Amino acid sequence: MKKAFKWIVFVLTTFLSAIVFNMFYEPLKIVAGGSSGIGILFKSLFSIDPSITILIVSLIIVIIAFFFLPKEKIISSIIASILLPFFIKITANVPNAFEIGITEPLMIAGIAGLINGFTTGIDSKNGFNSGGITLLSEVIHEKTYVPLAKISNIINTIIVITGVLVNKNVMNLIYALIVIFVGKYVYDRVFLGISSNKAFYVITNEDKKVENFLRKEGYGATLIQVKGAYSRKDDQLIMTVVPTIKYNYVKDTIKEIDEGAFMIVTDSYHVKGGV
Repeated sequence: MKKAFKWIVFVLTTFLSAIVFNMFYEPLKIVAGGSSGIGILFKSLFSIDPSITILIVSLIIVIIAFFFLPKEKIISSIIASILLPFFIKITANVPNAFEIGITEPLMIAGIAGLINGFTTGIDSKNGFNSGGITLLSEVIHEKTYVPLAKISNIINTIIVITGVLVNKNVMNLIYALIVIFVGKYVYDRVFLGISSNKAFYVITNEDKKVENFLRKEGYGATLIQVKGAYSRKDDQLIMTVVPTIKYNYVKDTIKEIDEGAFMIVTDSYHVKGGV
């Protein structure tokens, strides 16, 4: 039942992506990477229906992925490769039927990025791959071991720059960047969640004082034995998690205790259990 619900959500997010394409991307000719960006490029260059280009590009990538990736990894990509262009085709007249009441292109690009980040974040969280350039990036990563994010960024940058050159409009680059950065931010929030805690990793000469301070404030701490790569000196690393709202207070207090303390602070998205 839970799996079936995830598939229903996947179909709905794909449908929503098609709506966004027709209402936001195509009217402004926003080439923000991906197979959708290639679809807009081919329409500008050859007047080819974007849904046809997206279908062909996506299916070619799926066929390539079929030989290099586990079959269960590309099932959702196959479905998305067919559903997305189909939904784009049947919703092509949606912009004529509904007025969004927004005419400012920068705001439109921001909304497009927000919805795109939300849909891709939900799909990734549910374990689905929407195919296209993302799937191609995974294939290249599998064969070259180049970081996945780097491959995706290179391919999408080429598509975005090509879009600017084809449309001969610098504003299209601005719109694309807004879509990309807003989408990335929203994607991270949906996929990872909102960080309500900070994880501190501290190496200090005043470890007892830092431990006492953390204990007094009610924060647990874990001691990890470490060795310096250059000094070869054995040391202790203090790990603790504190609420984000207390970040500056804890950081500043540790610095007061030991000004030379080595400290790394990262977002902590999930904390559970402890002894």
